[in-house]
Amino acid sequence: SLACFASVAVQWVVLTFMASLLHTRLGFSLVTAGLVFSAAQLTGIPGRLLWGVLGDRVRSPMALLGWLGLVMAALAALIGSWSASWSLEWIFFVSILFGMTGVSWNGLFFAEVARTVRFEDVSKATGGGQFIGFLGGMLGPIVFDAMATATSSYQIAYTAIAILPFIAGVTLLARSRA
Repeated sequence: SLACFASVAVQWVVLTFMASLLHTRLGFSLVTAGLVFSAAQLTGIPGRLLWGVLGDRVRSPMALLGWLGLVMAALAALIGSWSASWSLEWIFFVSILFGMTGVSWNGLFFAEVARTVRFEDVSKATGGGQFIGFLGGMLGPIVFDAMATATSSYQIAYTAIAILPFIAGVTLLARSRA
């Protein structure tokens, strides 16, 4: 549930503030900012399929979730580093990678939760995980906004919020080895 909290928090932060970063800070048109945002959203669809297929084939879906957390953290911090010196192609590329990881981890996560509990507890475990995840979705953007406002920096706020899936990823990798 804490990994879900971290992942949803970062997913919603990136998606909530991506267009704002691109338009207000980097000067892209609203159409271009929307296209970059859409790329992240749309690539979440094949990403969910990819992680589902890989989750069925790897020895440890929990380890795969751990790696996804680490990649999500790196990409969130990278998005925070976007500046006018970045080409639109590279911004699209990072957005697509975030969509393939930071937007598409959910199905694999809930399948792994269901796999690791008794059948009688699946609905409680997945429902509880979803509840905790939505708390991350509500609190993440609020905390991010407070950090960005206090520091006048999207980069600092994105880097700080990226710590959450990094810790979750490391924890899931350690648990998968236990």
